[in-house]
Amino acid sequence: MSLQTDLNSIFAITYLTIGIVYGLFLYGFSWTWAMYPQTNELPWLDRCIISFGISLTLQPLIIYLLHVTILLAPSLEGVWFIDLTTTVITIIVYAVRRQSLHHRS
Repeated sequence: MSLQTDLNSIFAITYLTIGIVYGLFLYGFSWTWAMYPQTNELPWLDRCIISFGISLTLQPLIIYLLHVTILLAPSLEGVWFIDLTTTVITIIVYAVRRQSLHHRS
């Protein structure tokens, strides 16, 4: 095997690993952090398990809603827009949740 083939394999495995962690874990983890911002509200193992479930349900829902509302076709630009939309919605939920917790105390 040549060096170029080995590098392509390494890059493919790296991209796959980053994509799986980002797509199946970080979306849901950011949502669990937005909904339960204090670390003592939800144990870490529960937070990680719920993160996978939220990621698996949230991404198809957002893709469907963006496709129906603004006719966003699945493409590279669409992926960036989906990431941006998810990030903005998560930040809004986190800010509202923190504000409500701040008013309670």
